[in-house]
Amino acid sequence: MPPCARRSRRTRRPRCTPISRRNGLGSGVSDAIVARDDETAIAALLGNKSAQIREETLDLLVERADGRSSWHEPLVARPRLSAKAAGRLTAFVADSLVESLQRRRDLDPTTARAVKEAVRTRLERKSDPDWAMAVSAGASETESGLERATAMHQAGELTDEAIFGALARGNRAFVIAAIAVKSAVRIEIVQKIVSLASAQGVVSIAWKAGLDIRQAVQLQTQLARIPPSSTLRPRGGEGWPLSPDDMRWQLEFFGA
Repeated sequence: MPPCARRSRRTRRPRCTPISRRNGLGSGVSDAIVARDDETAIAALLGNKSAQIREETLDLLVERADGRSSWHEPLVARPRLSAKAAGRLTAFVADSLVESLQRRRDLDPTTARAVKEAVRTRLERKSDPDWAMAVSAGASETESGLERATAMHQAGELTDEAIFGALARGNRAFVIAAIAVKSAVRIEIVQKIVSLASAQGVVSIAWKAGLDIRQAVQLQTQLARIPPSSTLRPRGGEGWPLSPDDMRWQLEFFGA
């Protein structure tokens, strides 16, 4: 019988959590548990240090973890964290968990450097009033940026030069509005992707907006303030690092 196939008579839901705690789980079973998207079972799986979890699966869980606090502590404590996962975690876990991550002595040099760089970026972000204004912009500012971007788009003036010129001047609120208009995605969703510093989310929304991968890299580093070690870069020099299906899935995940 496949993992989680037995169901509780009371809840009629798969009983994945006991399986998640079993000693020595293989990566295939871990993938099956993750596929069920049971928050409690995944928290137990992450806390099971004997369970094998593929790097790609762990990266996916890190991308989904911001609003799921029960995953934060076991993710920070996972053995053999990749540089990408460790850097991404510092963007949203509590300060105490960031400190725990910094104190780990089992991280390889690349991952340790990624954590150090991400922590520095986190501190800079907290002290940057422009960033705070862009992420938590008031309704009037958001509406103003959206009205301007919409008018420029209708006039054929919302060009790449206009968008990245605004980015160079630090006008993040307008850039977010412009991406929302060009991608036909609600501005609240673009704001969420940027505020969570999701590399996969930023790449996906840039693709939806008709930008190219090099511009997507700029948005990752300059708009979302993602550390260079955690950015998604061109595949083969020019190609997108995610497939169209993956990018569509990312947009759906954020509610686009």
